[in-house]
Amino acid sequence: MEITIINVLDWVSVLLGILSIPLNMYRKTVVWPVNILSNIINFLIYYQKNSYSRMITIACMVPINMYGWYVWKVKKEKGAQEKLITTTPWYAWGILLLLNTILSSLFYLFLKTTSSPTPIIGSITTIMTFIGLWLSANKKLESSIFWGIYNLLSIYQHQLLGMRLKWKYIIYVLLSPYTYYLWRKAYYKAKKKRECSQHKTIKV
Repeated sequence: MEITIINVLDWVSVLLGILSIPLNMYRKTVVWPVNILSNIINFLIYYQKNSYSRMITIACMVPINMYGWYVWKVKKEKGAQEKLITTTPWYAWGILLLLNTILSSLFYLFLKTTSSPTPIIGSITTIMTFIGLWLSANKKLESSIFWGIYNLLSIYQHQLLGMRLKWKYIIYVLLSPYTYYLWRKAYYKAKKKRECSQHKTIKV
């Protein structure tokens, strides 16, 4: 097999993706700069593949990853309380799903005017990326479930594009249940701590 710059970048992206898995599982702040580096590399890869939906996604992911980095680390260093894992209200899910449907449809119409090889699934995964990053940055328990669905769709999209990156998403899918388990465990631990703290306050 001929070794090209794109092939090398492809493998580097896969390795960075694998590295980000345990970092996200255990809520390590360094996962955000790792994601940003991966975004830059992926942008170059998708540019070569003419995958416009993914290029636009990556370009928008960088500032969202910076926001996540700020919420997880910088805000805490400024003296703010560490952000704990919380759940997403049912009405918020209704808004997010409606938003995803509307924006995906609009983005699909845009991709139809380009030479994008995967306009339908590309439009869906693009909007899902933004919602997933928002859920992760705000430490929402359901983020791992949402990312699991996104990764399944991404496997299919990368299979169509003939890209090695699909293996990264396969690994993501396989580890999604364990990620959810760890975040759920941390959620109930934090919830119990809050309840004990409130009980002490009322008692005093």
